[in-house]
Amino acid sequence: MGKQELSVKGLALSFGIFLGVYMLLAALMAMWNVNTIWFNTKLFEILALVYPGISATWGGAILSLVYGVVDGAICGALLAWLYNKFA
Repeated sequence: MGKQELSVKGLALSFGIFLGVYMLLAALMAMWNVNTIWFNTKLFEILALVYPGISATWGGAILSLVYGVVDGAICGALLAWLYNKFA
C-alpha cells in the first residue's frame, strides 16, 4: 500500500477559510451582543487578548477575518507538512 500525502496547499486553504469565517462571525456576534451555545462575549474577549487590534466593530471584524485566514493557513500548512513527514 502506497503512502498517501495530504495536500499542504489544500489543508492550508481550508483551515484558513474556516478559521477566518469563524473569527469574522465571532466579531459580528460580539458587536451585536449575541450569546449562543457555541459563542459568548467572554470568548471574544479572550480572542482579543490573543489577536491584538480586534474589536467588536466593523473594522475589528475585518481584522479578525484577516487574522483568522492567516493563522488558519499557517496551522493547516504546518499540520499537513508534519503529517507528510511522519506518515
